[in-house]
Amino acid sequence: MHANTKARCADRRARPQKLGAPPESFTPELIEIWHEFLSFAPRDVLTRANRSLAEAACRLMLKLRAGTLRGREGALLLSCLERLRMTPAARCTDIR
Repeated sequence: MHANTKARCADRRARPQKLGAPPESFTPELIEIWHEFLSFAPRDVLTRANRSLAEAACRLMLKLRAGTLRGREGALLLSCLERLRMTPAARCTDIR
């Protein structure tokens, strides 16, 4: 990896950008899940770099709660939550 790339990556890790507001396309139910995720996610995990993953997790969580989760979507939701360190086992691992 090029030295400048390493420096940029280190700088981004040092000051992660917050996840921000929910997407404009979100319904009130999805906005509620978005804020729920923000409230219980480990510190500095939900950043702008994880925005699309958080959006997918919100949409899948809504389907779970509505009882419309199909096929492999359950495994996909679990994978999203693990990658966002939102499961007990995932919180015990060091991702840095």
